[in-house]
Amino acid sequence: MQQVNNSCCFLFLRCFATVLIGVVCTANVWAQGVVAPAFISERVANDSDDPAIWLNKNNPSESLILGTDKEEDGALYVFNMQGKIIADKTVRNLRRPNNVDIAYGMALQGRKVDIAVVTERLGNRLRIFSVPDMQPIDNGGIAVFEGETSTDYRAPMGIALYQPVGSNRLYAIVSRKAGPTNGTYLWQYLLEDDGRGNVKATVVRKFGKYSGRQEIESIAVDAELGYIYYSDEKEGVRKYYADPEKGNEELALFGTTGFREDHEGISIYKIADGTGYILVSDQGANRFQVFPREGSGGNPHSHPVVKVVPVQARESDGSELLNYPILPHFPNGVFVAMSTDRTFHLYRWEDIAGNDLKVEPPNTNINAPQLSAPANGSTSLPIAPLLNWQTVQGADAYQVQVSSRADFSTTVLNQSVRSANSLQLSNLAYSSVFYWRVRAVQAAQNSAWSSVWSFTTIAPPRPELTTPILLSPANLAAEVSVTPTFSWRAAAGADTYQLQIASDDNFQDVEFEEDEIATTTLQASSLAYSTTYFWRVRVMNSTDSSSWSSVRRFTTIAATLVPALASPADGATRVPVTPVLTWYSLENEATYQVQVSGRFDFSATVYDQAALTDTAVQISELEPSTAYFWRVRAQTATQTSDWSGVWSFTTLPVSSVELPPPALVAPADLAGNVPVSPTFSWRSTAGADAYQLQLALDEEFENVAFEESNLTVTSTQTTSLQIETTYFWRVRAMNSTDSSSWSAIRSFTTTAGILAGTLAGYWELDEGSGRLLLDASGNGNNATSTGNPAWEEGISGLALRLYRSNQHVRAPHAPSLNITETITLAAWVKPEERTTQYIIKKAVNGEKDGYELSLASNGKVFFRFNQASAKDKYRVNSSTSYPRNGRTWMHIAATYDGRVARIYINGIENSAKEFSNPPAIATNTLPLGIGAESDGSKNLKGTLDEVRVYNIALSASEILALTKLPVPGPSATDTTTEDLVDVPDLEQETLRQPELAQHLLLYPNPFYSTATIQFVLRDGGAYSITLYDSKGAQVNKVLQGTAEAGKQHTAEVSGEGLSNGLYIVRLQSAQGTKSVRLMLNR
Repeated sequence: MQQVNNSCCFLFLRCFATVLIGVVCTANVWAQGVVAPAFISERVANDSDDPAIWLNKNNPSESLILGTDKEEDGALYVFNMQGKIIADKTVRNLRRPNNVDIAYGMALQGRKVDIAVVTERLGNRLRIFSVPDMQPIDNGGIAVFEGETSTDYRAPMGIALYQPVGSNRLYAIVSRKAGPTNGTYLWQYLLEDDGRGNVKATVVRKFGKYSGRQEIESIAVDAELGYIYYSDEKEGVRKYYADPEKGNEELALFGTTGFREDHEGISIYKIADGTGYILVSDQGANRFQVFPREGSGGNPHSHPVVKVVPVQARESDGSELLNYPILPHFPNGVFVAMSTDRTFHLYRWEDIAGNDLKVEPPNTNINAPQLSAPANGSTSLPIAPLLNWQTVQGADAYQVQVSSRADFSTTVLNQSVRSANSLQLSNLAYSSVFYWRVRAVQAAQNSAWSSVWSFTTIAPPRPELTTPILLSPANLAAEVSVTPTFSWRAAAGADTYQLQIASDDNFQDVEFEEDEIATTTLQASSLAYSTTYFWRVRVMNSTDSSSWSSVRRFTTIAATLVPALASPADGATRVPVTPVLTWYSLENEATYQVQVSGRFDFSATVYDQAALTDTAVQISELEPSTAYFWRVRAQTATQTSDWSGVWSFTTLPVSSVELPPPALVAPADLAGNVPVSPTFSWRSTAGADAYQLQLALDEEFENVAFEESNLTVTSTQTTSLQIETTYFWRVRAMNSTDSSSWSAIRSFTTTAGILAGTLAGYWELDEGSGRLLLDASGNGNNATSTGNPAWEEGISGLALRLYRSNQHVRAPHAPSLNITETITLAAWVKPEERTTQYIIKKAVNGEKDGYELSLASNGKVFFRFNQASAKDKYRVNSSTSYPRNGRTWMHIAATYDGRVARIYINGIENSAKEFSNPPAIATNTLPLGIGAESDGSKNLKGTLDEVRVYNIALSASEILALTKLPVPGPSATDTTTEDLVDVPDLEQETLRQPELAQHLLLYPNPFYSTATIQFVLRDGGAYSITLYDSKGAQVNKVLQGTAEAGKQHTAEVSGEGLSNGLYIVRLQSAQGTKSVRLMLNR
């Protein structure tokens, strides 16, 4: 160990290049004389490489420096803050240890442990030791870069640890001796307790560009700002987000010039306000280049060099920097750099900073917390009280102690709390006095203890409570409101009551639950129409709860809805004289009456037809160049709805000069392997003002899949066609007075799309006879039907209709159907009833864990796994209801990626739920039930088609590619994604702008109280959402703000104070506007 007297000199470099001590410096960059260290460590045995600093949480002067000795029989040396080796802490017999980093407070078997992680290059693994005792906690080492075959691709070098602020997660980012240039050079691992007090690691992402010029060794993490920096040697410093959920976009590449040889060690000087410095070793020049941590010019990813610091350390590789006062030698922080003479140099930060960098150590005077609740001396507290205290500025965590003794000689609780100023206790003794106190922890320093407060717990619980007696609704009551009031008799000893409403008498599907009801009545909200429910109540007090009351049953009233008009859009022009009018179907068994008139008051009609069973009608020839008005109402056997809103359209003028049809260009006729988002093009037609494109699933264009009019250019792109599907397309020209005949028809077939080998089972249900149903996945999971179900026309080919209770399908158990990690379930369904119906299920309720995609009796779609052991803990429900009229198809799908389960309706994500530490999906030997449980119970009453099971979680675009919506006709869901209309007084809007919103969804639609808006802006930026009435008058501003590019955002429209009828929701941003119709119907 050597203590060195440091002296510095400073020079300001002008705008011309100047050579100073062998280093070229540029304009406006400070350089200074060679900085000497305060201490030089004792020498290691072979080859010093990378240091790390461990800050002693109780006595900073006893902090430690850890440094690697990079040799085949290497070691992890431990030094004190004067560079003296601590032999009994040094870890030896490591196989070429390369780099090291420190993390604080990892949770291992309920205790907080500081750790050091070292890359062992010749062992292809990480070694992990507890600090400061330096004991191994890695079960012999953790293998990294598994699956790579090249020796250098397996050999780890750099290491950086990342603890997100306010989170208990801990990540290790690891580089290697050599790697690919495809953006996966670095691997990021999640470090966790293996349950036995050792650390395990799981790969969570692979990222990082690499120039291919040298190697990547040094990595540094700025946890407070959330960034990773690493040196691509001979290229520059690359910057990425540290959070793996934020993606793999490279944010910056800086320091690309001015380095003599390699870019090596990176260290960060952090100031509490988010500013500071990034120091990068310019190895061949014996200096460090300094860059602004916060960026420059308002750009957080712009990092110009601001200073060059020559140091005595020779050819420095690794470095570390700690902005914390370590007295007496480092009052403003310490900078440690490796030197090729087998030492590490310890510098005072103020010597590195000179006169032109900030010297701002943190305030280490941390106040003791002030206790808030329960008040000192409180009595009759529950045995699980909530402790609260006031937040202390600068505190990273709090230590809480609870004791039955005022001197805390023993404790009943001694726990650390992060990112909160409260703690929920549990299972304290009854009728007992407890004392509690809190202290704040800032980095490594603890505050003094707070004052000591006491409280006394309640007496033991009272005798068992009696169950309440239910009053209303009466058992078996019918025509009950969807917002009913429930009442029951008071029970002696009750403090509060708990009410449950379920769609089954076993209460496995609880639809409504309310706790802590202080009275004996409660009004429920928004139950489903025409649905049978079961309800029960129990008594609760501070210490106990009664058994449940008896169960009562009731059925809600049927809904009476007003039809919503679909097309032609309100105010549409140039409509054919034989138009097809369409509207959205209602879920009840309704027929429709349509009126068309030349007068707004319908005092005379040109068309008036009732008892229509379809949701579309073609009107016989109307007059050209004429404005018409139309409306629709629904009729049942007992009632007639109000008329819909009145829409208008104007017919085409009389034809003048005949236009020739366009000539098609691309895709070529009979083209194969066409992308699912193709671009269509055609040649221009003389005299044309616009063009109309149609895309269909049949050559007669009876099933139109995509249509776009008023195209002013000769090309357009569609999105998300179906995979492996043949389409037909045509174009015609239009002007203000006429339209041409259609062009020649071309066909093409789309690409296969989804990764091969992921389809575990695929039943097309196209056989048409017999019991055998073939598996088209190639896995041989052929199924058989039971009960002689019927065949009928399906979404693609034929479909299977299950209409009796004994009808179902099952595929025998096979390993390919035992899916444990990630899964996708999908099918087309056309239900005829609203009851619990299993669509795809490999499980038995209450008996065998597994997976399922099903329909609930409350009208929702749900996905669930491991129900037998976890009930509904791992379940997600749709927000949209499925149809039950036996006429409407709906595509339902569920994906699970091991963490998040998602429901898709007609190819659009409808709901999602994230699970905390979920288990694997359980395996079993049950057959796979299709349209029912494998024993035939709870079977679908309706029609089934295109059933698929994947062993991966498909992406949103892949799910969308599975859907083949029936056209024409209403959507199978009560939502709309592209239902665009012209808004009065908003004529300048361009309503069809696919570049504006990649996803715009309103549900439910029609709505009764609140509708949810989901939208995505491709390019992000400022936006506003405004609600208009059907006449174009503004009702209110729903929401405005700034959206992130590509991120889903939500807003809500409240129906409070609004009248029933049609409204327009308009989304506006700098890229344009988009309007969607919304129907309010209470």
